[in-house]
Amino acid sequence: MKLQTNWESNMKLLQVSYEERLKELRGMREKINSALGKLEMTTLKEMDEVKAILNATLMFDIDTCSRLRTELTRLSGAIQEIGETNEELALIARQKSEEMIQQADKYLYNNYI
Repeated sequence: MKLQTNWESNMKLLQVSYEERLKELRGMREKINSALGKLEMTTLKEMDEVKAILNATLMFDIDTCSRLRTELTRLSGAIQEIGETNEELALIARQKSEEMIQQADKYLYNNYI
């Protein structure tokens, strides 16, 4: 009988201990989940900021390249038209186009190399 009582008492203590450890474990799990959630939100916010910066930079580069291309295309057409009628103006337009090409090369070199 005493053995039975000791066994039952030990089983109750074991159950209480188990429940306490389980409660501690679940509490730690909640803290870990909370910390991971905060880390995820912070990381997503930082990634969104980096993405916005990269998108703005890309749009600026696209606009700049598009503008340079348009200007060079216009100059090319002007040189062809002028070259047929006035060699002096064609030379000036050619010099202007060479300046534009240098600007485009400089821009590309500074931004992509």
